[in-house]
Amino acid sequence: MTIAPLTTPAGASLPTNEKGPTVAAVAPQENTQDKRPDSRVASHAAQALLVIEGERRAVLFLSQLTAKLSGPDELAVTLGMLHGAELLGFCRAIEKAVEVRRA
Repeated sequence: MTIAPLTTPAGASLPTNEKGPTVAAVAPQENTQDKRPDSRVASHAAQALLVIEGERRAVLFLSQLTAKLSGPDELAVTLGMLHGAELLGFCRAIEKAVEVRRA
């Protein structure tokens, strides 16, 4: 069994020696943002903004649903685009709306 040679885009080259790529070519790059003292705060702030965006999308969807401008297909498309914290915000807003209507 033979292994095909590693190809790179035109004009690019990997640092190699006779035995293959060097450690520097395959070593993970250090993340300098993790060393900043406020990086954790920025991460939490970014997560909070995504939750808020998800909630905003839910409110928009619910208003369109109430006006009979959207339905299950639009809900499926919207949910397919959401991930992580944004999906969490969407679900929280829907949960709040359902609880309000139950009471």
